[in-house]
Amino acid sequence: MDTTKMLLCTYVSQVLVVRIFGGIRLEHVLRKICDRWDNLCIGSFSLSYVLDGSDCKLDNEESFDNMVYLYPTTDRIHAKVEEIKSCSGRTVGSISSGGTLGSISSRVEVEREEPLEEFCRHAETRFLTAGWANLIHEVGQVFIGGVRDFRRSLQRYAIENGFMYDLVKNDKYRVTAKCSISSCGWCVHAILDRSSKQFWIKKLVNEHGCGSTYRTNKHKRVTSSLVASEVTSMVQKKNNTSPTDLLDLFLDKYGLDLSYHHAWLGVEKARGEIFGDYESSFDKLRWYVEAAKIANPGSLLKLEVDPVSKEFSRLFVSFNACITGFNHCRPFLCLDGTHLKGRFKGCLLAATGKDADQGTFLCSFFYFECVP
Repeated sequence: MDTTKMLLCTYVSQVLVVRIFGGIRLEHVLRKICDRWDNLCIGSFSLSYVLDGSDCKLDNEESFDNMVYLYPTTDRIHAKVEEIKSCSGRTVGSISSGGTLGSISSRVEVEREEPLEEFCRHAETRFLTAGWANLIHEVGQVFIGGVRDFRRSLQRYAIENGFMYDLVKNDKYRVTAKCSISSCGWCVHAILDRSSKQFWIKKLVNEHGCGSTYRTNKHKRVTSSLVASEVTSMVQKKNNTSPTDLLDLFLDKYGLDLSYHHAWLGVEKARGEIFGDYESSFDKLRWYVEAAKIANPGSLLKLEVDPVSKEFSRLFVSFNACITGFNHCRPFLCLDGTHLKGRFKGCLLAATGKDADQGTFLCSFFYFECVP
């Protein structure tokens, strides 16, 4: 080529000018492009120019010669660089006449950071139930938590592997479960070793012949007790956890579609395990009254119970410190109350006064009334 031409290679919003003169080949142009942009390597981008409104690819030496021949009098040729794939290194090589970019023989490689696969937005979702798939796996497997631990493991194992089972025997000494499909041979039998006090699997046929084992987002073995065991730590950190929070959590993190009833009951059971049961807490008021009188001599506490139903009615509390302190307050009394919005409705009343220093003397008296 006797005439010098300028090849203007545009990538994104940047332009690289490559001089084309006698002896210059496509390999030289590609090397210049790779030197200019570090994120490109040979084979990871395409080079093309426009001819009569159509894109013409520069993918071999013949197409490069044709481009120069088609522009004999033009000193500027506009080309476009488009990235077609990512690569882990930049390769510089030679192109044989008529060869394609794929036939470049590699001579030099420059290391670059590879994109991390875990940041791929299309990566397969891994649910928290993935570890449940191998909870039941072999004969002789021991469950430290006893029969209760075995039942929980069996329940989770069935949910993740997508099948239903029936309990043929179920007591504290032995548990036998079979696949709900009568023609299927899957079964497991676990017993309690009375000498070592260990609960272990004695028999296991861990193959399904029913063909019904498939993962589903709805399963009958997803109970409120299972929900409670999974969200106990969450409820402990966030006491106002709502059933709606669990619906979103189990769908996103576990891939399970809960019913609102199971979510609500799961939250209640989790709160019961952490803070104690609502109903049993009323029974403990008798112990609290006696303990408060012993620890705070001079205090006035009175518990009233309905004589017919034997249910809690009201509780009056006035500690000795409040009684003594109120004697030194101004002759002004303010009564205030608030309605309780828990499971058991009620009203909490408090008497407040002012001391000689214009301060508020709070919690002089408490009056707690349970509304039926």
